[in-house]
Order: sequence, then structure tokens, then C-alpha cells
Amino acid sequence: MAVTYPFNDSDMTYDLSNHRYALSKGYLLKNGQNLDEILDATGDSNKSTLPKRLLERASMLVYNHIYSFNHNMFGPEYHLAKNAQLRTMIRDVLLEQVLFMLSNGDLSLEAGVDLIRLKALNTSKIMSAGISAQVEEMLLNSGIINSIYQSRRLFSPDYTTDAY
Repeated sequence: MAVTYPFNDSDMTYDLSNHRYALSKGYLLKNGQNLDEILDATGDSNKSTLPKRLLERASMLVYNHIYSFNHNMFGPEYHLAKNAQLRTMIRDVLLEQVLFMLSNGDLSLEAGVDLIRLKALNTSKIMSAGISAQVEEMLLNSGIINSIYQSRRLFSPDYTTDAY
């Protein structure tokens, strides 16, 4: 039986509204990370959804980083949804990003002010600091953030026909 991409499995789910994959708690657990134990839910109004929100946040950061290298996000979006090899790559990238965020926090949420010097920081540097250097390398090696998608050709997907 042929696999239709995108699809959900025990490792990742695909969000049809936002057109991106996110890791499952189970996949993190398989990789030695029990999010229910690791995450500090003190003060969180909805503790039960905290792991899912972290996984979705990591996904959003990675996908936005990929899109920032392209004039047209629809090409990479389509390939990440429909290509089996890129699905494996995005799973590995998302795991690396979650591990980075667990170790360092979500650096993309920094205010952008150096409180010691009382000076504004470069916001693009803050946003790029939120992405793991290993994630950046993995994306470069995969080719998803190189000139292949920099073409100015318009790609307008039909989400209902292409099912992603």
C-alpha cells in the first residue's frame, strides 16, 4: 500500500491548518526525554497541554526559519509535506530544535533590549539565536534552505487537491 504524504504516525503529526509537522510526546520519550517530567508547569494555566505547546512552538520556529530563506514559502511547504526523505529530515531537525530549547529555553522570546547598556538589540540576531546551530547545519545539508527554492516563480498550491 502506497503512503500518502503528509501523514500522522507515532513520531509526528501534520497540522493541516498550519501546514507543518510537529513531533509527538511519544517520539521525545523514545529519545529519552519525558516532557511531563522535564517541563516546569508552575503557574501554567493548562499544564496538560504544555508539552504539546512546546512541540508546536519548536515546529513553528523551524518552519519560519526555513521560510525566511525563500521568496515563496509554498515550494518548501509543499516539499516538506509531500517528500518522504524530507519528512525524515524534518523529524530529526525538530528533535534537535526541541533538545536545544530544553537546554537553553526559547531564545526567540528575548525582549531585544540589553538591560545593562539600555540599548536595543538586533532583532534578526535574536530570532536566529532561537534556532540551534545544529538545526541550521542540518537544514543547509538537506538543501531545503539553499538557492533551490530562491526562485521567484510563483507556486500557488491547491490545498484541497494536493491534500497538505
